[in-house]
Amino acid sequence: MNPLTSIIMPVYNVEKYVGVALESVRIQRNVSLKDLEVVVVDDGSTDKTFQVVGQYMENHPELPIRTFSNDGNKGAATTRNTAMEQARGDFFVLLDGDDVLHRDCVSRCMQAYEDPSVGFVYSDHACIGPNVGLNVGEGEIFKVKRKPDFDMERAINGNYVGHVKSVRASESLPFDVSFRTAEDTEWWMRLALNGVNFHHIPEILYYWRRNIESETHGRTSQRETNENHLKALEKIRSALRRKK
Repeated sequence: MNPLTSIIMPVYNVEKYVGVALESVRIQRNVSLKDLEVVVVDDGSTDKTFQVVGQYMENHPELPIRTFSNDGNKGAATTRNTAMEQARGDFFVLLDGDDVLHRDCVSRCMQAYEDPSVGFVYSDHACIGPNVGLNVGEGEIFKVKRKPDFDMERAINGNYVGHVKSVRASESLPFDVSFRTAEDTEWWMRLALNGVNFHHIPEILYYWRRNIESETHGRTSQRETNENHLKALEKIRSALRRKK
């Protein structure tokens, strides 16, 4: 039996984009849909996000999707924690509801996990605009983020993991719900601090959408995001000092 991969998808007011995000999972290459599941958790959307997901499920029953809803708006950390608690997979791949996976994303992550020492996988990613659809062309990418192989000392001076983020389920930890933003930075740094082995794939496997309506990119101020990022870095630095 092949391992199961759970796509962890928090959603909030992404009715325009969530169908594209789900479709980018359905068309993954070199992966059987029976080896995938999508765990969608709605964080109190006030638009038709949840209805769009429901319609997609009716149109594409071949893609296993399970849906859950928060009781009100809880934030990205709580929403991802709920998705991970409900997930059945051996591996998690994180996908925001307005972003897009490259068609080889899951298969390339699974290749990396063939090394049993690998507990976390990240890749390079590209930034796309709000009107870009499923088939991303070079002219629709306005920024490419190339990243180095993982080094903890270098990591604590800046967030360069970004996307895609994937973790072996047995090595994952909950997100810190005290972070309304930059929760992913604190999370992966804490995983690294706990000894999880990181593997970098030097390919663009994730398209990050600049969408001011989304949870990740606009509901809270950039100032708050920067402050939380610094808070996450200091938390990890303090933990490193205690270990020495």
